[in-house]
Amino acid sequence: MTRKLKTPRNRRVFIVGYAAATPLGKTFDKTWERAVKGEAGFRKLTRCRTDSRANVVGEIPDWDPLGFMGKKEARDWNAGYIFLTMAVCKEALSHAGLEIDDHTGPRTACLIGSALNGTDAYALP
Repeated sequence: MTRKLKTPRNRRVFIVGYAAATPLGKTFDKTWERAVKGEAGFRKLTRCRTDSRANVVGEIPDWDPLGFMGKKEARDWNAGYIFLTMAVCKEALSHAGLEIDDHTGPRTACLIGSALNGTDAYALP
């Protein structure tokens, strides 16, 4: 038996905040500032050693997970991209000025886009 999904009654979406962490900057403001100057975000790979001649990447500059969490959490997780994602969501919510409470929390979401985020954190046995 197949069920037909009901169309939601309220299809309105409001974008009230935004944020970004890109190779141009770890915040939206820094990214925008460098973008309007026409600067490039690609640079030589610094997060890990590579023997390949293909060593140009689009890293998030100056991203330090210790600015968002404790040293022990950063070491245990070894997945700074997760904390970067949380930091960007926090920035978007801060920009929105939206107070999260019992009423707004269940109706609030962050839409996230990423390209190969955190693949350098994968450890090989």
